[in-house]
Amino acid sequence: MKKRIFPTAERGGALSFLPMLGALESLIGGATSVTKAVNDSKAARVEEQCHDRAMEQGRRLYLG
Repeated sequence: MKKRIFPTAERGGALSFLPMLGALESLIGGATSVTKAVNDSKAARVEEQCHDRAMEQGRRLYLG
């Protein structure tokens, strides 16, 4: 059997994967930002609903 040598090993080994890790880190950071924005939006919507309910019931002071 003939041994196969992958091209990445000839081009620099593990160092050639560093740019890919940076790109992966960027994607994960972007996904985290989107998730945080969605969660913040949901929390604001719930807070607004609580505020609206309190106003409909005639409470004068809402402490949230």
